[in-house]
Formats: sequence, structure tokens, C-alpha cells
Amino acid sequence: AANLAIARQVDPQAQPIASIQDNAAALRELPQVRGVKVTALSPDEMTRKLTTAPDAQEREAGARSAAVLRLLGVITSETALDDLNDQAARQIAGVYFPSEKAFYVVKTATQDAYFDIVVAHEHIHALQDASFDLDAREKACPNGDACRALRALIEGDATYGMYEYAREYVAAVDLRIAQSRAALNERDITRASRTLPDYFYGVGSFPYTEGYVFV
Repeated sequence: AANLAIARQVDPQAQPIASIQDNAAALRELPQVRGVKVTALSPDEMTRKLTTAPDAQEREAGARSAAVLRLLGVITSETALDDLNDQAARQIAGVYFPSEKAFYVVKTATQDAYFDIVVAHEHIHALQDASFDLDAREKACPNGDACRALRALIEGDATYGMYEYAREYVAAVDLRIAQSRAALNERDITRASRTLPDYFYGVGSFPYTEGYVFV
């Protein structure tokens, strides 16, 4: 219970959330956005947040995607896509929702710079949204490939900014701890992906790895 209480605190550290946001905005050189809601969730709460029941449009899009993947032989009729979605959600450290003008970050009892770096990443998404209207741009995508390219640009930009934040504002010893935590998370993703077709791991990592290289 004590750990869960810590997990629900938005900022148990000396570094205030507002300072992280200000520093991220200065590095990204976009106008600062005030009033962005930041919520820290336990891992289970984050999974529930990300796996809420889809609306009719999302179900239709999911069905079309599943049909294409079956035709390509990536999945079979026995593949449990709900399980895949749940596994993917459990690897998410933070997420920004343009519709809510808010972002959510996983917080555990471990208090280190990893949390700050994820906050910087998600706040860059808030800056992008305020300047470029992410929802409108994603809805204007003419096809799936265009949407994936746009997502890679969005995530690559935030990932680059996150690394710049870490180099500029995180002490070397804290950065090593954060890198260790990120490596453990990557290990968990790799282990989980062994039960999935390679396609899903590639789709999940592409916006961050290739988007970062492009930016």
C-alpha cells in the first residue's frame, strides 16, 4: 500500500514537474504550454488506461488491420489480438493524449531520473500538439504508411529532445541509473516480443528508433 501511495504522487522528487517542462520547452525551442495535466499511474493503472474498450471506429480500423495481417500471414485466426494489446500496453512508460491535453507517466516506488526523462519526452508531445495540432495531422493521413511516417517524426522528435534533456539536466550518476532502468524495460520488451510475431516488435519500435535517426 505504501508503494502504491508513492506511485500515485505526481512529483515525489526534488525536481518539480514545472521545471522539467520549462527545460524541455527551452531545449525544443517551441512556445511553452501551461496547464498540461500530468498524472502518475501505477503500471496496472497505465495498462487499464491504454486498453479501454475501443469505440466503433477504432474497432472497425482494428478489424481491417487484422484482416490484412492474416492475408499476409503475420497472424492467424487463432492469434489473440487482445493479449497482444495488453502486452504492448505494459511496456509503455508514458503517453500523451491530444484529446485530453494531458499525459500520463508510469511511476513506481523507484524514484530516479528515468521519471524526469519520460516527463520531458511527453511534454515535448504537448509542445508539438500546441504548435502543430497532432490530432488534425494524424486524421489527415491519407493512408497507413503516411500515418506511420508521421508517427515516426513525432516520436523521433520527442526522443531526440528527451536525450538532449538527459544530457543537459541529468547528473551523470543519475543518468546511469536511468539508463539501467531503460535497459531493464527494453529487456522486458524483448522477452515479451518472443511470444509475438516479429512484425509487432518492429512496428512498436520503429517510430522511436528510425524516427530518432531521421530527426
